[in-house]
Amino acid sequence: MFLLAPPTVLLGSCEFGNDREEEKSEMEEAQEELLSEYEKLKKDIDKRIEDIENRMKDATEELAEGLEGAREELMDERSELEKAMDDIRDASLETWEEVRGSAEQTFASVRDSFEDIVQDIEAWFEE
Repeated sequence: MFLLAPPTVLLGSCEFGNDREEEKSEMEEAQEELLSEYEKLKKDIDKRIEDIENRMKDATEELAEGLEGAREELMDERSELEKAMDDIRDASLETWEEVRGSAEQTFASVRDSFEDIVQDIEAWFEE
């Protein structure tokens, strides 16, 4: 004698599977969007680091020290951004909301810090 699960249980299982696949698809789409934005900021940081390194060649010793400090700060911010990007890539459905929230905070912090550093550098060269 075979025991069969009621049709509603089987149907419910299928629906759950479809919902989970839809959630996963939505998560993957959100990951791609976030990573695209993060990659843009990372490229901006890389360009600014290169700019600083070029400016250091002709800078006075005092200015070169300030530029080196700014370059190191940008390298640290870049590392934070890369860690957040890794976390986004490694997120599962179960961890996605927490990872996304943390990564978005990191992005905002890195972006704000980047903008502050750029303003400082530009101010040094206006003087």
